Amino acid sequence: MAFETYVAYRTRYKQVSNVSIPITHVDWNWEPGDVERATRIYITPYEAAVTVCWTGAPTAVVGHQIAAGATMELTGGQNIQRLEIIRHDATDTVVTITLEA
Repeated sequence: MAFETYVAYRTRYKQVSNVSIPITHVDWNWEPGDVERATRIYITPYEAAVTVCWTGAPTAVVGHQIAAGATMELTGGQNIQRLEIIRHDATDTVVTITLEA
């Protein structure tokens, strides 16, 4: 059985509000090529839930909800590059994303 090995190489955080923010947005302050290199990421919202989507812009009802303090793993380079995040309810929250390859 083959095992895949991933290595984390960058972690960033950003305040997420009521406007959908793509992972490629300049405010994440990634190094050039960071997002394109990622094959797996971890997403953690802190104070409140967020909704994420990688097939279009998320809303409070479209996408996948991540509860405050929970962590979601997302794999696949195209999924990662298309990821967008928005707060789920009325509370802004800090979200941390760790990139792995």
